[in-house]
Amino acid sequence: MFDYRWHCFLKEVLMSPSEPIGRIIDHFYRVEFQQRGSPHVHCLFWIEGAPKIDQNTDEEVVEFIDKYVTCELPSDDDTLLDIVSSVQTHSKRHSKSCRKNKTTCRFHFPKPASTRTFLCKMKECRCDKQKLKEAQKNPDSENKLVCKCFDGDNPMKKDVAKEILASVSKAIREEEPFDSVEELFASRHINQDIFEMAYRRLEKKTKVVYRRGLNEVWVNQYSKKLLKCWNANMDLSFVTDAYAVIVYIISYITKAEREIGLLLNNAQKEANKEGNLSAREALKKLGSVYLHNRDVCAQEAVYRLTNMHLKECSRKVVFVPTGDNIVRMSLPLHVLKERASSHDLSSDDVWMTSIVDRYRNRPDGGVFDDMCMATFASEYRVLTRNEISPNRIELKNKLGFILRRTRSQFSVVRYMRFNLNKQREAYFQGVLQLFLPYRSDSELKPEGFQLFEQFYNDGEVTFGDGSIHRVKVVVDENRARFEIDPENLERAEEIAHQVHGLEEDAWGNLCPEQELERDECAEELREQQAAEIAGEQLVEGLENVPDLQERGRQVAQLERNRLVLSRAEGLALVRSLNETQRAVFYQVRQWCLQKLPPVKGKPLYSSQVGVDLWCHFSVVQLTTVVRQKDSVFAELLNRLRVRSRDTPMLESDVHILKSCETGEESSALHIFPTNDFMKQQEYGEAGVDGGHHSAALDTSLEETLSLGPDARVMLCKNVDGKTVWSTEHVAQSLISS
Repeated sequence: MFDYRWHCFLKEVLMSPSEPIGRIIDHFYRVEFQQRGSPHVHCLFWIEGAPKIDQNTDEEVVEFIDKYVTCELPSDDDTLLDIVSSVQTHSKRHSKSCRKNKTTCRFHFPKPASTRTFLCKMKECRCDKQKLKEAQKNPDSENKLVCKCFDGDNPMKKDVAKEILASVSKAIREEEPFDSVEELFASRHINQDIFEMAYRRLEKKTKVVYRRGLNEVWVNQYSKKLLKCWNANMDLSFVTDAYAVIVYIISYITKAEREIGLLLNNAQKEANKEGNLSAREALKKLGSVYLHNRDVCAQEAVYRLTNMHLKECSRKVVFVPTGDNIVRMSLPLHVLKERASSHDLSSDDVWMTSIVDRYRNRPDGGVFDDMCMATFASEYRVLTRNEISPNRIELKNKLGFILRRTRSQFSVVRYMRFNLNKQREAYFQGVLQLFLPYRSDSELKPEGFQLFEQFYNDGEVTFGDGSIHRVKVVVDENRARFEIDPENLERAEEIAHQVHGLEEDAWGNLCPEQELERDECAEELREQQAAEIAGEQLVEGLENVPDLQERGRQVAQLERNRLVLSRAEGLALVRSLNETQRAVFYQVRQWCLQKLPPVKGKPLYSSQVGVDLWCHFSVVQLTTVVRQKDSVFAELLNRLRVRSRDTPMLESDVHILKSCETGEESSALHIFPTNDFMKQQEYGEAGVDGGHHSAALDTSLEETLSLGPDARVMLCKNVDGKTVWSTEHVAQSLISS
């Protein structure tokens, strides 16, 4: 249900022609599950024409933000107001997760009140990083370096800014009675401009301060159109901090479950220390660590078992191998056997064709002469054998066909990143393989160059038109198309893998409510595990994993099924009955209460109630059988029961039965001897439809039926008044076919 609802919301709302957050040109999302099992989605959207900080003016950025994002408590829409109050408002009673790192609320609620949306932009520090680190190590040094890069940008003194913000924050926390933000600022002898100046003086990161009234400081930002459609919590933010969004991508959207990875790594090291462990025992030990430390909720298990996508992207991702030891895929075994039987196999005949092979065998001339491998992998795709296109391009040496991507966006190129300090030569080799046009490996390090780095810095390359270019210029231009802000990416990735607290704060500033729920779920899981360990329930659960038990032990047991429904199960079944079924049920129930004793209980007449109630009753024994009170009619019924089909009925019996007719029409079911007779009664002289019964669309009877001599057959089929099949006709058709 969640997956269907999310896809409908993505396609019919977010990407609809109405464009509630602008025209989406790229998107990426991942479905994640809390410990309670509730799914939620992490998304990144790239909006066409969205302004960029430091490239567009602050007014353009603020106008774009106010168009799609708000923190308002709407007074003109009661439905939206109820939704905002219930799902978009942070609790004033801060949870344990809010108080992490010894703060009142690490998500910074209540938010600052402001009459308009404004930006705080981070300036680059120009101080010597090494000297700053030394100053932090020796805080008592007299000659320590103090950063003053930001002091000249704002004339307000730092102490004055702290006092202003502290006074405003205190008034908001204590909920002092002010009618508007302007009135609050006036009571502190400031205005909106002074407040913004104080905020920028203390804020060191690029940040958006949204427009909020005094009653909206606990409201998380949202989109009116989206919230009304989704009707659940959302954290909608304009991305300003490259570091925070990179941490968000690495640690949350595409996280590789770092904790379980560390556990498996430590288990492998321990297994390697124990030299007497066989490969099987070592693998079993790793499996035990994974099974005992990986919690998967029922909802996530359903997602994985049914192959529903946990993440999707508007672009394909293509991996391009680089370096010397490139992993290659071998051909299937049956193909290798066929080739070996027909001719001798060489070392190159056993491998599948890779993207590198296709790039080297790209066509001559045109755009392909000066195309690097990254561009080739991103802009072109390989056609399968069954695909036929008039625009397909044939590769050399019969390596297939390629086609330029026109219906979808160009692919994202993924490749190995070597460390410049530890693997310097491999680093420059990979850069040249990806971003320098070539057709053979010898062109990446021509004669006269000993190192790839030397060719990168001092080499030249000739393009197809005869022009000569420096290798470094060509590589850097091609690389800039695929690597945007690589320094921030590497720094964020390194810090995210080392320091867990920083990544939590960076992500928490972007989407506080989701981070709050995640922390609360993790805390509940820890408390639950602690209780299980205390009661030795967890130990018993670990010993009952069948795949990890020792041989000879019992790995299965029989469980006796419950024969008694619980009250909840019984009520659920009763509610599922329709009106007719419910009437039958209550009739049977009433008869059971009057005639039968309670299930697994004692009847009232045998209960020890302390008072003799049966003195008020008398016993009456029924001796008359009403059905057989008329002996003549009883004998008639008995003769009908044992009568054969060929034996004629007695005239007296026929007279008695006719005398029982009342002449009244009844709604009771009447059985006719044949369909012909029924049609004559209701439809006149209509005959039986001809043809085989299998021609009917709604028949449920078999086409053929094997019958023995003199067999008597009953064929049952629900029919309506329009289409009636004769039992006799069907039997004849079956026998004849």
